[in-house]
Amino acid sequence: MIVENIILENWKKFRDPVEIQFQDGLNVIHGPNESGKTTLMESLRTILFSKHSSRSKNIKALIPFDSQLAPQAMVTFRNNGDRYKVTKRFIQPMSALEKWNSNGWERLSEGDAADRAVAGITGGELPRTGDTKPQFWGVSQCLWMVQGEPIIIDELNSETFSSLQRMIGASIESGEEKRILEVLNERFSEYYTATRKDRKKSPLLKLEESLKEEKEELQKSRDKLHRKDELMRNLEDNEFMKKKKTLRLNEAREELSDLQKTIEEARTHKEERERLVGEVENFNTRYNTLKEKINDITYISEEIDDLESKNDSLEKEKKLRKSELLKAESSIKQVKEEVEDIKSTIEDFSEEKTTARIAHSTVLRELQLEDKSSILKEMNGLKEELESKEEQYRSINAPSRSQLDEIERLKNSIRDTRTKLDAIGLNIRASGGLEGSIYLDGEKFTLDREDRSWNAYQSVRIELENGVFEIKSGNEDVKLLKSELEDMEIECASLTAPYNETELEPLRELLNTKKGLKIRIDQIKKDLAKKGGMDSLMMDVAELEAKIQLNWSKIPDDSPFKNCMDGNKNDLAKLLSEKINKIEEKEVFLKDNESKLQSNLKELQDQYNATDKYISQMENRVKSNEEFIEKYSERLRGLEEGGITVDSIEAQQNDISMKLERKERTLNIYQDEMEEKEEKPTKDYSNSENKVRRLEEDVKDLELSHVRMESDLNNLTQDFTDMNTLEESINEKEKTLEDMKNDAAAIELLYDLTMHYKENTIVSLTDPIKRLVTDDLEKILGPMYSLEFDNKLKPCSVTPEGREAEALLDALSFGTQEQIWCIFRLALGRLLSKEDRQLVVLDDPLVNTDPLRMHHALEVLEESARDMQVFVVTCDVDKYNSLSDATFISMENL
Repeated sequence: MIVENIILENWKKFRDPVEIQFQDGLNVIHGPNESGKTTLMESLRTILFSKHSSRSKNIKALIPFDSQLAPQAMVTFRNNGDRYKVTKRFIQPMSALEKWNSNGWERLSEGDAADRAVAGITGGELPRTGDTKPQFWGVSQCLWMVQGEPIIIDELNSETFSSLQRMIGASIESGEEKRILEVLNERFSEYYTATRKDRKKSPLLKLEESLKEEKEELQKSRDKLHRKDELMRNLEDNEFMKKKKTLRLNEAREELSDLQKTIEEARTHKEERERLVGEVENFNTRYNTLKEKINDITYISEEIDDLESKNDSLEKEKKLRKSELLKAESSIKQVKEEVEDIKSTIEDFSEEKTTARIAHSTVLRELQLEDKSSILKEMNGLKEELESKEEQYRSINAPSRSQLDEIERLKNSIRDTRTKLDAIGLNIRASGGLEGSIYLDGEKFTLDREDRSWNAYQSVRIELENGVFEIKSGNEDVKLLKSELEDMEIECASLTAPYNETELEPLRELLNTKKGLKIRIDQIKKDLAKKGGMDSLMMDVAELEAKIQLNWSKIPDDSPFKNCMDGNKNDLAKLLSEKINKIEEKEVFLKDNESKLQSNLKELQDQYNATDKYISQMENRVKSNEEFIEKYSERLRGLEEGGITVDSIEAQQNDISMKLERKERTLNIYQDEMEEKEEKPTKDYSNSENKVRRLEEDVKDLELSHVRMESDLNNLTQDFTDMNTLEESINEKEKTLEDMKNDAAAIELLYDLTMHYKENTIVSLTDPIKRLVTDDLEKILGPMYSLEFDNKLKPCSVTPEGREAEALLDALSFGTQEQIWCIFRLALGRLLSKEDRQLVVLDDPLVNTDPLRMHHALEVLEESARDMQVFVVTCDVDKYNSLSDATFISMENL
């Protein structure tokens, strides 16, 4: 898989859309911490291997800080010769997969189908729940190094093994063996899960569950039999208790009948007692009524005297309060006049401050206008330079980096081929006085020149006065090399023809010049973008000029602030600011005085209102008291109406008191007899009634219980399972279960044996990877270690030079471990790229590598990148400056 570009929007720190283009070969992605490098690599894994509908904690963490925006990304990549584009949005879920054809992008699938299709194309799989993990990334599991995790901890997944098998041609098993293994796996999966646990729906567990159910049914049948015997015993006990309770009920009913006469006598005694209680209460009521009448006459007379005294006091206080009210009115009038004078003065200062603020604001706008005019002039200069540089850029015809590399390769090949031809061609030298001609590969030269040495590749013909010599070569290599040389010279000429230059250095200078112009053009565009649009700036200048003119027109011609139109604007702004501050200080002083006067005025008004209110309250109280005196007088006249006096009322009280005493003595006799003649007979009768009622309920409950037990006994007799049949079925299933357990144990043993055989044969995949890793490791470390692999295709140990004992990788320094795992990924990527070019991601690699090893590691990295695409993510770009073929992508400019 080769990634062409990625676009992120609302993705953590990348709120605005940002696009990153990648090249085939080596890409160095660099930038300081927090610049988004790791976010970029995580986004690539998330878009390819996460469900668009996921709402996990890590997915929610993609949302930009302090927003509700939905993260979205688009990745364009190539795989097995096809070109795809996948777009996903999270939180507000959306997913789409497109494929490029001759008519443009074609939509293949959407939603969950698109997620599954993308995972299938990349050889990965989607997680059932939560976030994606390395074991779900297909071959990328071992090709992508996550930041801070150089070591591959998990076992390599099946997709990696399958890809290596196709590359190396290794065969784990034959077709027949594979078919047998499939049957064995199918039988094994009937009983066990992938983690070697018992499968919930296996035949063995089903049989055990069925056997358990029948045993439970047998136990239920035995319980029913026991219940039947118990019910029959209970029926007999219930019949005995019912007869006993019925006998006691009849006895209780006879006792209740005997108590009926006693109850009648108690009722008569109670009625007479209650009549006496009523008469006593009546006499008490009449006596208390007369007593209350005497109390009312006395109370009303006293109240009338008290109210008349209070009214006299209130009239005196009212005269005093009215005098205070007149004094408050005079003080309020004086304070109001002082407040009006201060308000007038404040208004005068306010007008002066408004004019000063207009002048101050206008001077500040004139200073702002000077700054914006200066920026506009600078932007015009940048725009002119941009147009000049763009015109110069378009006028330069230069080869691309890949074209220049191809020209250099052809020239080196031409030089090497000529060297080979010179080595196997004919060398001719002449001496003495010779005249005539010599033909070298058909081209004519004279023999009388100063330099009398020649080279020919296929034929030599010498014509002298007395004869001719002719020499021909029969070497087919010469013909082939010469033909190749001519083809390469023609191809090289066609490549250099558009640039009017044939030498490498001038062509390289053209390319560098054009690159320099492009960098300067981009910088100018960024500078212009930082300063904002020119149209907007010109509008700001025009708007400022209009506002300045309008503000000066607002200031009256006779105002001293009109003179601020001329002079140094910075000095004027300072003077106006000081003037405004002084005016504001005077305003604060005046307003403070006004506030104090207003506070004093409020206190006077509150005092005036309180006094006025108090006088009204006193008048209301006098009026209210007079109304009460009138009501009390009228009530007193009503009580004394008909000549009734306090003495006549007291005589009536004495007569009633004597009659009340006689009735109370008779009532006390009846009260003393109440327990014996009323309460005891009533209590005995009630106890007898309760006894009869309880016995009737007990007999009824026993009858109902008898009916229920007979019904339960009848049901148990009808619903009764044959226990003999159940016992036979249980014995048969127990025998079958034992046989099935033996079968499952045999399948498990056979499965373990085949897995052991399969793991041993996987070692055949290790040799090609081991050769590549060992060669690259020797370039970095020298012949220090021989690297060993385990049966899972992963480096596990090293054998130091000159020793036979192996040492685990953990025994090496972390820097050396990091170098081994980086080389392992690069080697695996090169091997897999023979089928289809792969992407290797190295996030923050080789951080613990010394400069000498780093130099050799970069050579390995550059060589590996010729066969595949490599992403190197780093904070320290200076370590990689020596890479000539790398594309450098800065995260600071995004």
